[in-house]
Amino acid sequence: MNNDHLTDDIIQAYVLQEVADKPIALHISVCASCKAKLESYRVLMHTIGNIEPETFSFDATALVMQKIRQSENRKATIGDYALSAISGLLILGVFILCIPFIKPVFQLFHAVTGIANVLIVVSALSVLLFLSADVFRQYRQHEILLSE
Repeated sequence: MNNDHLTDDIIQAYVLQEVADKPIALHISVCASCKAKLESYRVLMHTIGNIEPETFSFDATALVMQKIRQSENRKATIGDYALSAISGLLILGVFILCIPFIKPVFQLFHAVTGIANVLIVVSALSVLLFLSADVFRQYRQHEILLSE
C-alpha cells in the first residue's frame, strides 16, 4: 500500500467512519496526495452536512390530497362520453374488419374433436380469468397505496 494510492471509495468510507483500518490511517499519514484528498472529502462532507433541507412554502400533502379528492368527486364530462363513444366505435370497427376471418376460425373448431374444443375453450377462459384477476389485484394495490 506504500506505493499505491488509496481509491476515492476507501477515502470516502474512511471520512464517513465506515472503515477504520490502521493501514489506511498509516498510509494517509505518509502520503500527501491521499491526505489532500482526505481533507477535500472532509470539507465536502462537512459542507453537505450543513445544507438545510429544502422545504415547500405550502403543504404539499394537503395539495395532493385535495387533487385526489377533486378527481374522485369529478362528474363525468362530455369528453368522457366522447372517449367512450370513440372507443366503442373503434372496437366495433375492428370487429367488423375481423368478420371475414371468423368463418375460418369456426372451421378449425369443426375440424378437431369435441374434447379438444372443450379444452381450447376452457384454457382460453382460464387464461382470461387469471389475467383479469391479476389486473384487478394490481388495481387494488395501487388504490391502497394512493389511499395511505
